[in-house]
Amino acid sequence: LVGRTAAGWYGPAAGFSAAVALLLMPRLVTHAHLASLETMITLAYTASVLSLADRWNSKVAPGWRQTVVPGLLLGLALLTKIQAVLLGPPVIIWAVWRFRSRAVAPLACWGAIGAVVFLVGWPWLWLDPVDHLVEYFARTTNRAQLSVFYLGQKTSDTAVAWHYAAVMFAVSVPLGLHLLAACGLASRGWRWWSDPRAVLLVACIAFPLVLFAVPGIAVYDGTRLFLVVFPLWAILVGRGTPVVAEWCQRRLT
Repeated sequence: LVGRTAAGWYGPAAGFSAAVALLLMPRLVTHAHLASLETMITLAYTASVLSLADRWNSKVAPGWRQTVVPGLLLGLALLTKIQAVLLGPPVIIWAVWRFRSRAVAPLACWGAIGAVVFLVGWPWLWLDPVDHLVEYFARTTNRAQLSVFYLGQKTSDTAVAWHYAAVMFAVSVPLGLHLLAACGLASRGWRWWSDPRAVLLVACIAFPLVLFAVPGIAVYDGTRLFLVVFPLWAILVGRGTPVVAEWCQRRLT
């Protein structure tokens, strides 16, 4: 998914590099070998973001047909794990930035389809939708605190230093991959802020990292809670690869 998307957007070299970058991210590969939900929510989150970026890339506000597949993927993400709620704020902000008031209808359709899939796909909710929804979201916040060992100190998960998520993200990815992504984002030839797809990727990467920097928000287990950002970062790594390749070619010729 990551390789084909990057290749379609930025060329074969970017697609190959993005796919390889994904395999070179140790935490992501490790979680793929564990019987946990992280790999599946990461897939669902990535598919949802890439579907929106691809189908809502036109300057014209998307019609209802362009909301069906992203809405279905949103519903599947919600059915997979609670991290799917991280999609809401960056997508809403991005859509309003892109389409202004014309974003209201497609966003409403996107959210409605996702909610219907979420409800239909979870029979437990059919018995008592309101109370069970409240119970589900309450259960994700009302739980025993976990201990976190960070920078030589043991703290509770709600008292971890604000920079925990950013530092864990930085040290969990090989430095060369970070440099490739940074070169792409800093390139004068590719103004990423004028590329709506890249803006959505950056927003969906930045929001979880910023959220887990807010004091009082529980964060633990290294990168597990924000593992969803890594495939999106791999696409930016892929975009930076041809930028670096072109720079090297100019220097050597």
